[in-house]
Amino acid sequence: MEKTKQKECKGKQFRWSSPMERLMLKVLAEEASKGNKPSSRFKHGSLEKAAKAISEKFRVDCVPDHVENRLKTVKKTWTTIATLKEKAGFSWDANSRIIIAGKDEFDEEVSAHPSYEKFLNKKIEMYDEMALVVGKDFTPGCFAKSVGDIDMDDNKVDSVHVEEESSSAPSIQAAPSIQATPRKRNHSSISEDDQIKELSKQIGKMAKALKVISENQFVDVKKLFEEVMKCEGFSDDVLGSAFDFLVENEKQAKAFMVKTMNLRKSWLEGFESRMKN
Repeated sequence: MEKTKQKECKGKQFRWSSPMERLMLKVLAEEASKGNKPSSRFKHGSLEKAAKAISEKFRVDCVPDHVENRLKTVKKTWTTIATLKEKAGFSWDANSRIIIAGKDEFDEEVSAHPSYEKFLNKKIEMYDEMALVVGKDFTPGCFAKSVGDIDMDDNKVDSVHVEEESSSAPSIQAAPSIQATPRKRNHSSISEDDQIKELSKQIGKMAKALKVISENQFVDVKKLFEEVMKCEGFSDDVLGSAFDFLVENEKQAKAFMVKTMNLRKSWLEGFESRMKN
């Protein structure tokens, strides 16, 4: 009887609304987090659960086939979002879930694709749920965070390499090992150990900063602008050009955000010198 009902409803027009889609994504995101999405497709029981929730809340006759068909639309939306995130001239704010586009880039994109306007310069609603439901590379069992913390789709970021341009920056590879063997220490050896300890602390701080950047995956463009403009002793033209350069060179932008103010100024002096040449 149930199969007959689903067959009849499959060809029946079912009008979806935004609240219905949000509820569907919420239910399926929870199902995915429980491991009920073993491949690119959900188990039938998960589709039934979403259909039942929609039917009860909105008093409609929703069946699993309706849910499965709607997922195809969501996948197309996700493909559009993923494409815009990687498009030249756009940047992705992972914290705010916003694809940032300048005025010229925005106008050009919306002129060519009016429907893309809703994805640019505004928070993408249900982004994390879509990442779980239709995003790529999701493996059941690896979900150890709440849905609101998820950003784990087709964005694969290489490990961060900090390109230090100042010789005053500590080198992790050059850090000497600390001997644990008891020995009699004179004044010079105590001073050497103190230097080693201080160097280890600096390395620890840098590693911690790198970890934070790696977890965020993307440079916060607004924060980067604020930090560049804090550097005193440089003209607005130099700072503006440096900011534009860092936006185009993500690895160096990440390195800049890790540096102390003195190292940032040293980098800017080098950048200003290259500009003049």
